[in-house]
Amino acid sequence: MFFPQRTYLFLEGPASPFFGQLAQRLLDDGHRVVKLHFHLGERLYWHHPDALTFRHPLAMLPHVLGELWRQHHVTDQVLFQAHSPAHDLAVPLARRYGIRNHLFDHGYLGPGRVTLEREGSGARSLLPRDPWWFHAAAERLDEPPAPGAWQAPGALAPLLPALYRLGAQLTPRRPPASVAASADCRLPLWPAITPQGTRAARGAADSQAPFFILSTGGQLGRDDNAPQRRHLERVIAGFVRIAPARCHLLLLPTAADRHRRPPRRWASRLARQLALEERLGFLSPTQLERLLPHASGWVSQGEPEAHLALAEGCPLFALSDAHYCLPGLAVSDDLELFWRYPHAPDADLYRAFRRVLIHVTQIEGDFHASAGRDRAVMEATERLTANISPIERLLHASHARVAS
Repeated sequence: MFFPQRTYLFLEGPASPFFGQLAQRLLDDGHRVVKLHFHLGERLYWHHPDALTFRHPLAMLPHVLGELWRQHHVTDQVLFQAHSPAHDLAVPLARRYGIRNHLFDHGYLGPGRVTLEREGSGARSLLPRDPWWFHAAAERLDEPPAPGAWQAPGALAPLLPALYRLGAQLTPRRPPASVAASADCRLPLWPAITPQGTRAARGAADSQAPFFILSTGGQLGRDDNAPQRRHLERVIAGFVRIAPARCHLLLLPTAADRHRRPPRRWASRLARQLALEERLGFLSPTQLERLLPHASGWVSQGEPEAHLALAEGCPLFALSDAHYCLPGLAVSDDLELFWRYPHAPDADLYRAFRRVLIHVTQIEGDFHASAGRDRAVMEATERLTANISPIERLLHASHARVAS
């Protein structure tokens, strides 16, 4: 099939050779590519011409992008994770100028797949928020195959990603005030908790007592006064005020926290100040499969953990607006009510939602394993060059309104 020549502007990508490999495939197919680096680490994986480095204050980004778009006749913009300050500016601006956005992310449902959406992802996905739309759309789709298992990269493979992250840290940029403000939690602000005391917290996984799971969401840093940890403390304070007195609260470290030792002294101080006693503890990921079927609810920071809860039929609260916050699946607007009356998700709705989600947002592959990258590049190229994406095709077929 013949596709007209397009020009793809690549912004910040994952810490892997994936964007460079994808760009080479587009070049081989007769398209043009341009790269805008945001930090030193990106140069490790990009070996093509027409690469520029953004060295200005973030407020200058719209001007720089506009010049790039006009100079190179850019038709498409490719980026990884839309929630960075730079991408938060670039995506809506490109849409205003009629430039298509292609957003990559880690697989929504875990390893084996890569997320690729057009124009928005996560809370800004084009997916409707109508449960009945998913039921109708799923009837036209086949059951998706299981994700492939990609061989893990070699022992030296983490070296380059570590250098990539180091390059990002050496090029700090202050987000605009509007972006920083939007990152604040949408929960009632309880007073910050002053650390005191040194008693260690004990495990709270009691099979005879009801318990909730709270994902830490990468918020267990070393600094007790960090805004992320204070946000976590406010959520826990709300649990103490609202949840029944017999309930336990188990903190589940996410991938960003698992390389750190659990801050048990912090948890101990928090438990004493809030009179949680032995009701606050840490849940090991190895215990999750055994305990999840018995959980009263899960307060999640994101994916793929949210899909673990939904697949198990566990009541789910999302701490930020997400595309799976549908009536009958998950809630995100009243945590106090959730602590008292958690409702299990509709199993039929989740099966329909999952089938549609995989069809329109997931491609087979992996960012790091060599064979997985090859597969992801092949499928991504097909979607990047297509005039209509799978999600747009479903929306057009159902006459649903496209989010703006």
